[in-house]
Amino acid sequence: MKYFKIIIVVFFGLIFSTKVFASDTTAVIMEQMNDYFKINGISKANISYKNYYFIAKIINNSKIYSKNFREGKLKNEFNSILNFSKYLFENFSTGIKMNYFILSDEHINYSNDYSKMLLGVSNQYNRKMKYIFDLGYLSENRLTIGDDGYFVNLKIRQNKDFKLKPFSDMNYEKTNKRTNYKFDNRLSYKTDINNIKNIIKGGYKVINREYFVDETGSNIEKRINEKFDIRNSLTFPLSSNSQMTYDVEYVSNSEKHRFSYADSIVEREYERFEFDNKIMLVKKHKKFKTALYLSNEYKQYNSKATSEGIRLPVGYTFDKKKIKFKSSYQLSKNDSVEVNYFVSLLNFDTPDTSNYDERDEVAYSINVGWRHKINPFLQFSIYGDFYFHHLVYLYRQRSAQNHSNRIVSLKSDLILNIPKKIVWRSHQEIYTNYFVYDYEYLPFVHINSMVFRGLKLNQNVKYYFVNSFGINLKLFVRWEDNGFLDWDNFYQEITNDKFEYKISTSVFKKLYNFSVNIGPSYSQRFEYVYNLSDEKDLSYYSYRKGVNFSINYKRIINIRYNIQNIQQKNRESYYNNSGLISVHFVI
Repeated sequence: MKYFKIIIVVFFGLIFSTKVFASDTTAVIMEQMNDYFKINGISKANISYKNYYFIAKIINNSKIYSKNFREGKLKNEFNSILNFSKYLFENFSTGIKMNYFILSDEHINYSNDYSKMLLGVSNQYNRKMKYIFDLGYLSENRLTIGDDGYFVNLKIRQNKDFKLKPFSDMNYEKTNKRTNYKFDNRLSYKTDINNIKNIIKGGYKVINREYFVDETGSNIEKRINEKFDIRNSLTFPLSSNSQMTYDVEYVSNSEKHRFSYADSIVEREYERFEFDNKIMLVKKHKKFKTALYLSNEYKQYNSKATSEGIRLPVGYTFDKKKIKFKSSYQLSKNDSVEVNYFVSLLNFDTPDTSNYDERDEVAYSINVGWRHKINPFLQFSIYGDFYFHHLVYLYRQRSAQNHSNRIVSLKSDLILNIPKKIVWRSHQEIYTNYFVYDYEYLPFVHINSMVFRGLKLNQNVKYYFVNSFGINLKLFVRWEDNGFLDWDNFYQEITNDKFEYKISTSVFKKLYNFSVNIGPSYSQRFEYVYNLSDEKDLSYYSYRKGVNFSINYKRIINIRYNIQNIQQKNRESYYNNSGLISVHFVI
C-alpha cells in the first residue's frame, strides 16, 4: 500500500497545488500498462501585484515497476522552480530564484540517485532584447558525495522580429572539485529583397561535464562536446509561377572523454562532420504542379584514443545522393493524377582494412496514383508502387550477402462521408517482396532467396443514429505467406503463412460536455508451417477478446481503459490491461 499512497498523494497534490499557489494551469497524467505505472504532473503559478510578481513551476514524473505495490520499484523525478521578483524600473526587475531537482531510482540502484539545488539572485532587463542574469549558490549530491559552489547564468533573447536575431544561453558552475559549463550561442540574419529571400544561421555550442564515478570522490570523469553549424537558405523566383530554393548546411561535432583506465588517465575522442546541400525547383501552372529535389548528404566519422586497449567504433564516410520528382495534374473537376519518382545512390567507406562493411547501395521507386470524385460524398483513389533496392558489399568476405529487393504493391481507398450520418473509410492493399541474393547459385553459398506476399483489408465505419449517438465499427484482415524463391525460373516454394483479423465495435454518446465510448474487441491470429507433404500444420495461434472504454469531459478530463484476455498456443491464458487518466484545467 505504500506506493498506492504515493500515487494518490502525488495525484491530488498536483491537482490542488493550483489552489495553494493560485496557479494558472495544472495537468496530471496517470498511465498503466499491466504492472508498469507512470504518473506525470505539472503545475504552474503566475501571480503579479503592482511591481511584484511570483512564478512557480512544479514538475513530477514517477514510474513504478511492480507485481504488487508492496514489492514495487519506484523511479521519481521532481523539479521545482520558484521566482519572486520586483520591478525596480520600467524594464528592469530583480529578485530571488530557486531551482530544486531530485532523482531517486529504486529500479536500478542507489548510484542513480541525484539531487541539485540552485539558490540565488535573478535579474532581468526586457526591452528590444531580453537579458536574464542569475548568480548564486549551487549544491549537488551524487553517489552519496556532496559538492557545493556557485553558478552564473546569462541568457539573451530577442523580443521583436528583426533581420538580425541573436540567441545566447551561457551557464557556468564551479564547485570544490569540478567545473561544468555550457555556452550555446546562435545568430541568424534574413533578407527579403524583390522576392529574393535569404536566411543564414550559425551557431556554436560547447558543453563540459565533470562527474564522480565512485564513492571516494577522487575519480572524476570528464566529457566535453563541441558543435559548430552554419546553414544558408536562398529562395528566388525563376518566373511568375516557378521558384528555386537552395539549402546548404555544414555541421561539425566532436566529443572528448577523459577517464581512468588500467590505473592511468586516457582520452577518447570522436569527430563527426556533415555537409548537406539541396536544390528544389517548384513550378505551378494552372492545373499542373511539379517539383524536383536534388540533394547530397555527406557524413564523416572518426575516432581515436590515447591507449591501444580502448575499443573504438569504426570510422566511416557516408555519401548519399538523391533525386526526387513529384508531379500532379488536375484532369477535370473530379479527376486528378499524381506521379512520384525517387532514386538514391549511397557509398559507404571505412578506412579500417579489417572491416568489411564498405558497400554501395542504389534504390529507386515510382508511384502512380489516380483520384476520382464520384459524387460530393464519395471519392475513390488507386495507387501503384514499385520499389527496387540493391546492396553490394565491396569486399569478397561479405559479398555472399549482396542482395536486391523488389517490392510491388497496389493500393485503393474508398471514402464515403455524409456529414452527421455516416463516415466510411475502406482501404485495400496487395503487395509482394522478392528478396534475391546475387550469388546464391554458387556451391559454397548456403542461402536462399525469399518471397513475401500479403493482402490487407481495413474498414472503418462511423454511423450516427442521431447527432449525439452512434456506433463505430473497425475491421482489419491480413493474410501473408513466405517462401523460398528461384528468381531466374520465377519459381516459389511456400514454407509458411499466417492469417489474422481484428474486430472492434463501440457505441458513442455525447451528452452536454461529456462523451462516452464503450465496446468489445476481438482478434485471432493463426500461423501455419508447410511440411514435406505440402500439408499445413498449425504452429501458433492466439485469441484476444476484451473491452475498450473511454470518457471525456471537454478538454479537462480524459479517461481510457482497455482490458483483454489473451490465449496462446502452449501458454496459460492471461489478462492484458492498460489505462490512462488525464486531468488538465486552467484557473
